[in-house]
Amino acid sequence: MIAATAVAAAKPIGFVQYLESKLNVDLLEDLGKRLVKAAEEKMVGATSADKKAWCVQQAVTVLRAFDDRIPVLGKYLDLELADWLEAWAVGMLIEYAWALVFGGAA
Repeated sequence: MIAATAVAAAKPIGFVQYLESKLNVDLLEDLGKRLVKAAEEKMVGATSADKKAWCVQQAVTVLRAFDDRIPVLGKYLDLELADWLEAWAVGMLIEYAWALVFGGAA
């Protein structure tokens, strides 16, 4: 069962149908690009840093829907270090998606 918070974060960017899918690199890239585009539309006037931070927060919320699909790592997923690494990795995803959407502009 997918968490309501993941669905709520995925719905505005049209990503709900993917939550039942197998998570792969293409889906991650698509998620990042959708979030970057959504931030541009929703956060007019905000700084790039604020938009990227929002994207990271939304992506982490969406990706938590996949936490239960990695049961062998389950006991580590709630550790502070795991949360930091997850946020860092998602931040790199958003930077990559930002470059894809805006042609390398950071």
